[in-house]
Amino acid sequence: DELIAILGFEVEGGEKVREYQKTIDDTEQSARKSTASINKVGVAAGAFTTAAIAVGTAAVKNFAGFEREMTRIGITAGATAQETVAAGDEVQRLAKQFALPLEEAISGLDTLTASGMDLQRAMAFLPSVLATAQASGAATADVANTIQKASATLGISAQDAQKAFDLMVAGGKAGQFELKDMAQ
Repeated sequence: DELIAILGFEVEGGEKVREYQKTIDDTEQSARKSTASINKVGVAAGAFTTAAIAVGTAAVKNFAGFEREMTRIGITAGATAQETVAAGDEVQRLAKQFALPLEEAISGLDTLTASGMDLQRAMAFLPSVLATAQASGAATADVANTIQKASATLGISAQDAQKAFDLMVAGGKAGQFELKDMAQ
């Protein structure tokens, strides 16, 4: 177009040259938009990757902490490595079932085994402990301590633990005497 303007005449097929130039301009503009979109996606992908790495790192740390706690509980309870791993799987399942944080489930199990229960017996009491903690809003360590004391002094078995908790919670509501107070 500039050459035509300078020379002052129209070249045959000039219209095709203008169409070609417009196509090139449109392609360049489209490429610039694509590049901008790709850059935005790249920044978002970078942010997503960074967030995923942070979450992954936290998950690994949490899992390592969980494994450490379960190993300690297994040692305290005199359990084998295989029994400890199976108990860890069950603790995770129960925490999810009762919609409690994993730390709360571990705390309840830790309280039971620290009081002298073997792992198998503590695991038998754990579902009732977690269900009662969720229903009453009490800390799992307090609930676990309560059933441990009731089991030791009153001979309450794991099968009867939920009935005992139901009575304790009803008694607590009637007389405002909480589960942790009952354990003491």
